[in-house]
Amino acid sequence: MGTLLNASPTAWKVAIKSRLHPMRELLPLLLVYIESETIYQETIHQAGVQSRDLSLVISGRVRIPDNETFEETLDAQSAEIETTLTFAALNTALSGKLGGLTLNSATTEIIEEENERTFAAVNMEYTVKVFTQENSPETLI
Repeated sequence: MGTLLNASPTAWKVAIKSRLHPMRELLPLLLVYIESETIYQETIHQAGVQSRDLSLVISGRVRIPDNETFEETLDAQSAEIETTLTFAALNTALSGKLGGLTLNSATTEIIEEENERTFAAVNMEYTVKVFTQENSPETLI
C-alpha cells in the first residue's frame, strides 16, 4: 500500500510504512500501518484457508502554519488517498488476490508533541481483506 501511495503523490512528500513520526521534518507526509488483524478460519480441511481482515490506518500529517488554514491540505490529502487507494489499484498491486477494501472512517486531529512540534492529521481507517493458507500467513491466495 505504501508503494501505491508513493507512486506520484502531490498532497504529501512521502508515505512511510510506520506508525511513528520521523524525527526529521518531512511534512506533509503519510504514515501507513496495520493497526490490527482479525483472522477467520474459512475451511476445516487440512491446510485450511483463512480470511484476514487487516485494519489499515493511513495518517496524513501537515504542519500547522501561523495565520493560515490547514484544512484544505488535509482535504487534499484525504481526496488523493481515496483516489489512489482503490480496490482496482490495490488488487492489481496484489496480483488479483485482494478480497475486499472498505474505507471505514476518516477523522482529523491536532497533535502536539513533547518537542513542541504541532501538526494536524487526517486519519483514514480501511479494512483490507485477504486470504491465506493457515500455515502460510504471508502468502496470499
